[in-house]
Amino acid sequence: MSELLVTQCPHCQTRFRLTPEQLSVANGHVRCGACLEVFHAADAAAALSRQPQPTPATPEPTPPPAPAPTPPAQTSLLPDDLDE
Repeated sequence: MSELLVTQCPHCQTRFRLTPEQLSVANGHVRCGACLEVFHAADAAAALSRQPQPTPATPEPTPPPAPAPTPPAQTSLLPDDLDE
């Protein structure tokens, strides 16, 4: 399998993966499938590789699960034990 080149349209910022064979068809010029602008993919790929890569966000720790509720206390009173 050919190595893929990632490039980005400078007009609409859509990213694409291209093979070297696709780049050689028109000397590196490609048409964006999203906005239909023509740009030089190798130049855009080089610019993309110079951009700082975003660092992945550290997920916030999940709080421990809440303790299970305690069941209500059982009473041992019978109806005849209640004062009326």
